[in-house]
Amino acid sequence: MNQEERYRVLLQDLLAEYTPSELDKEALVITQQADELDTIQSTENRNMAVGRLSAHARRRQEIKLALRRLDAGEYGECIDCEEPIAPKRLQVVPWAERCVICQEAHEREQAHNPADAAGDSDEELPVASGWRKAA
Repeated sequence: MNQEERYRVLLQDLLAEYTPSELDKEALVITQQADELDTIQSTENRNMAVGRLSAHARRRQEIKLALRRLDAGEYGECIDCEEPIAPKRLQVVPWAERCVICQEAHEREQAHNPADAAGDSDEELPVASGWRKAA
């Protein structure tokens, strides 16, 4: 299996991992509670589930884009500077679309222009077991 095939399998596995389960969907159900504290707790749990599902949806989109770049022969190439993305970065963040330098510049730009980033969080999300956040 060559490197491209390994990345494809990895990305497909990650895509499956970030697909909502029935338990995730059940957490969104609003139930009537007799006790006000139970209602508050239920609402908070639902809000957390919505946030988690939203974050997973963003990550799934990033993974799908990485798979498209693989299909187009552009995987591992920075979308900004068009230089190769370091293999170590791709091992840690296989959906990465930018090299470390361009990603840092992108994050600085987003921090200075928060209105431009509405709904586009660069927050690191949990990844597959055994994966670490990029340094």
